[in-house]
Amino acid sequence: MYAPCEKRSPGPFTLGAVRGYGRWLPLAALLLALSTVFAGLGDRDHFYSSFVHDQISAKNLAVAANLSLARGLLFLQAERRADGTLRHWPYSRFPIGGHVLTNLAITPFAGNMSAQIVAARVLMLAFFCAAATLGYLAVVRLFQDRCVALAATLLGFSSQYMLNYNDIVTSEVSMDLFAVLLVFHGMVVFAQTGRFGQLLAKTGLALLLGWHVYALLAPFILFGLGGEMVAAWRAEAGRPRRRPAKLLGVAARSRHALLGVVALLFGSGLLAFNFAQEHALYGGERAFLNVPSARSMARRLGADADYNAARTARFAWPNFLAWQFHRVGGMALPLFVPAPRGALGDIAREGAGEPALAWFGVAVTAACFLALLAWRRGCLLLAPLALCGFCWALPLRSQTGIASHDQEAVFYVGVPLLLFALLLLGGRALAERWRAGL
Repeated sequence: MYAPCEKRSPGPFTLGAVRGYGRWLPLAALLLALSTVFAGLGDRDHFYSSFVHDQISAKNLAVAANLSLARGLLFLQAERRADGTLRHWPYSRFPIGGHVLTNLAITPFAGNMSAQIVAARVLMLAFFCAAATLGYLAVVRLFQDRCVALAATLLGFSSQYMLNYNDIVTSEVSMDLFAVLLVFHGMVVFAQTGRFGQLLAKTGLALLLGWHVYALLAPFILFGLGGEMVAAWRAEAGRPRRRPAKLLGVAARSRHALLGVVALLFGSGLLAFNFAQEHALYGGERAFLNVPSARSMARRLGADADYNAARTARFAWPNFLAWQFHRVGGMALPLFVPAPRGALGDIAREGAGEPALAWFGVAVTAACFLALLAWRRGCLLLAPLALCGFCWALPLRSQTGIASHDQEAVFYVGVPLLLFALLLLGGRALAERWRAGL
């Protein structure tokens, strides 16, 4: 179903033509460019004035610092009761992996808040750089052109959204972005080599860091399993009675279906463990699905009518979709200098964003999928990355539609990354044809 990429000899427009250095030069250039995100850490050892950075970073730094087995693993704050005992307010709605890593990064600097902030930010920037590197490696595997991969990665990771939110202290941005691109790299390796074990391992590691990977897995599993079943249906065209049994057999043997089952069970186990810890922290006085984290998840899924009613204008589908395309448009505008802190999070809090940028986002999305259809080879493999942001935003409209979650824009990275790569490949092909005609 996935056509392997054809290996080509280095042409005049690729760094592969530079004998002895073509393999590592683009990667070295990428790492050098990514290292610039660490500039200025020394004079920013405090939280920013923007709403998103100061609230989310402070909250998650506190959760990581409070990591304790004796107090229910993760809690946000403690309240002293009238009898003098402490009551801890848990915060266990996300996988514990990101909080553990943040705790390990800041523990050596206990008692020095400024140093802890810098250490946490360095960790987030390291994951951001690792995510970009994985994106580069996946594009190299897909298109067999390191120059194209380098340019597409730098362009795709240089938007205001990326540079504004790459150091926010939370597992929901740089760590989760790393997790998504780790699994996408695993998908590419699986499609090209058939190595399924590495994809399962990468999926498990990714789910320890965040939930966004499900938005990538869902279309990948749907397209993969659907393609297998369509092929089986056509193979039994002359034997209609055998088709149901054939389809069941395909589903039972499908690695795509197995990936979905394993991911679902592993993620459910992590979440059940979190809820059980939170349930125990309340001494069993609340029902298992009535703990605060469970109610928070229900709200994110749109089950809180009062919460939704207070944001009617924001969650209305025309405004919500316009804001999502506003984010896509922002992600497709490479700006190599970070935007002022807080500029993006304060735009049109209850509106639909800037109309021009939203329409640009519509055009960019349409161009991306038209380019995928024109390229065809491997389209079913690339489409899940382009759809990842939408597959997360649409079902979780009550979360992704609010301004304080504007950092969700980074998960639209598949649109610019693939669009830039395909445009560069098309431009190179045209240039080679022009040269051949001279």
